[in-house]
Amino acid sequence: MQFKKYWFPLTVILLLLIYFFKAFSTNFFADDFMFLEQSRVNTLSDILHFFIPQQRFFRPVGTELLYALLYYPKSALLGHIITFIVFMTGCYFLYKILLKLTKNTILSRLTILIYIIHFTHVYQLYWLATFQEVAMLAGLTVSLYFFINNKFSLSIILFIVSLFAKEQSITFPLFVGLLIIVNPQFKTKKYLTALAVMTIIAEIAFYIHKVAISNFTFSPEYTVHLSPKLIVNNWIWHFLWSLGFPSIMPDYFISLMSAPLPAFWNYFKNPVFPLYIVVLVIYLTFFAISTGLILARKKDFSLVRIAVLCLVGFTIFLLPVLVIRHKWMVRLTLPLIFISSFQSYIISLLLKNRGHFRYLGIFLISLYFVWNFAGVKIHEETSTYNLETKITNNATKLFNENRAEISEKGILYIADTKQNGMSEWTGSKKLQISFAGQSFLDYYFRGENIKAFYGHETKTVPKNAFIINPEQLIH
Repeated sequence: MQFKKYWFPLTVILLLLIYFFKAFSTNFFADDFMFLEQSRVNTLSDILHFFIPQQRFFRPVGTELLYALLYYPKSALLGHIITFIVFMTGCYFLYKILLKLTKNTILSRLTILIYIIHFTHVYQLYWLATFQEVAMLAGLTVSLYFFINNKFSLSIILFIVSLFAKEQSITFPLFVGLLIIVNPQFKTKKYLTALAVMTIIAEIAFYIHKVAISNFTFSPEYTVHLSPKLIVNNWIWHFLWSLGFPSIMPDYFISLMSAPLPAFWNYFKNPVFPLYIVVLVIYLTFFAISTGLILARKKDFSLVRIAVLCLVGFTIFLLPVLVIRHKWMVRLTLPLIFISSFQSYIISLLLKNRGHFRYLGIFLISLYFVWNFAGVKIHEETSTYNLETKITNNATKLFNENRAEISEKGILYIADTKQNGMSEWTGSKKLQISFAGQSFLDYYFRGENIKAFYGHETKTVPKNAFIINPEQLIH
């Protein structure tokens, strides 16, 4: 009896670990070093200082608090354990929400299964700098759970926590408004009052985030462009990613109507990539056929209504990122819920039938598990997280073996050679990104007066410097 009660959550946890287990071996890199350096806490006032808008993204819960916990133990593993616990918390409350709103156990469980194994979670679970996404997911799902259960004060508090995790939470009141519109049970004074309070809080948060970001120097990729063409282009790419297409597609497809750049075909040299693409295409083909068959069989527009609502929900949580040029799969944390929900709705309808339709549903689930497992393996590579971990692990070994000499000299010089080149993917330029400039020194040589120089910036080797060849760390 006990197993019957807990088999589903145990299955979810097991699948999450099987698909994304490599996240636990991902080390600190790049922004991690910068956030660790900035999040050192000595007094309570240091923690309170996190909640004062700085000249950067204002995400104290999603960034500074996490790294404050990790500063002294210097443990990336602890960070990943926290990330997985928070992610599973978000998924648990998402399940509770779906179960209450749909009264359909199969649909709710299938949605969670489809959501948690989607390969895009590589971008939310592997790099600790993206913990903000996981914190936002947990905060908003718990907030919504309390909201639909008439616990408005707790719902508002968790919404505020989510706003401190990531600014994308600002659009949450829009979704709550949509939920009230389509569910007559929520059209009461108490629910509408809670929504009004959330809307006011979201407006205040918008201006706080706006002030913080306006004082921060961005590359053109992060500036706002109110271009209809850009908005549509961003929406299409995020939608295609949510369906399962690889993250690298925008880099190799100048237009969706044209052939990819020749370099795209190099990915097929990896035997996992064609498996991923072929099974994905088969899955999408049979899913489209299944949707058409169900639509023809039901002979009503309820399916169309559900599809439209899912697309609206998908769009609501994408709104903050549709106006910037920088595209990144990590931002699908919330929008993906709606695409997963629609897919699970179609498959659950197939499973309810007997005969060929039921077998078709089982076939689709099997395909989904296969192409996402392959997708995870591919995106562990294309995300460069494997490479970054190799660099920091090699650096740890090198610095530990030569700590006395480096401490005595006080200067690190990361040289460039003709062999390693000087692009952003090789040589000292690459290591400057992986080490976050000088920030890595506080992690590796805490309390010591050491300075690093990079060959592409400083051509002359400083006197008495400890010289590092990038090839020692990158390859």
